[in-house]
Amino acid sequence: MLEYTDKEIIQGIIQQDENVLRFMYTEYFSSVKKMVRKYGGSNDDAWDLFQDSMSTLIDILEIKGESFHVSSSFKTFFVELSKRIWMKSFRNVDNKLVFNSEIVDEAIDFSEEMAADLYFENALLRAYFRNLKLLKPSCRKILRLLENERPSEVILNRMKLSSTQSVYNKKRACIKKLITLINEDPLYKNLIKHGKP
Repeated sequence: MLEYTDKEIIQGIIQQDENVLRFMYTEYFSSVKKMVRKYGGSNDDAWDLFQDSMSTLIDILEIKGESFHVSSSFKTFFVELSKRIWMKSFRNVDNKLVFNSEIVDEAIDFSEEMAADLYFENALLRAYFRNLKLLKPSCRKILRLLENERPSEVILNRMKLSSTQSVYNKKRACIKKLITLINEDPLYKNLIKHGKP
């Protein structure tokens, strides 16, 4: 298998080069899976996380372009990105919230800034639900299934899609549409203008 420099990987992701994407899966997925298994997740969780991390990375690179660089190796960056995404939705097999020391420390250090953050997040949540109603029923359904942490196979069957890749594509398209609606929402724009950047 070919080896790629970090710069070649970044360019390959931007250009959606199949060889680079295959290389990333081959070289990075096992590290992501190991991290997910360490924190009580399944192989399906690892696959979903890998897809979400790739999606997030693509979004970052769409904004930053080739000027994007990392101080560590790209693999280290990707696994750390995956870990951060995973920790935000960290749940154990019984679907109960698992507390880690960082979350506890943040709660203890509650401050005015955190109160402002909570207000901002609450306003974002309202914008989310307000614009969710504007989506097509099929998009609302897939997003509800995702909120309830349904596995890709369940979503595939309920949505009558042809493959897990179709689930991923539909999920990505619906999320993008929702983000577009939120960004065009006058109340959200006002919040960004006067609230938190």
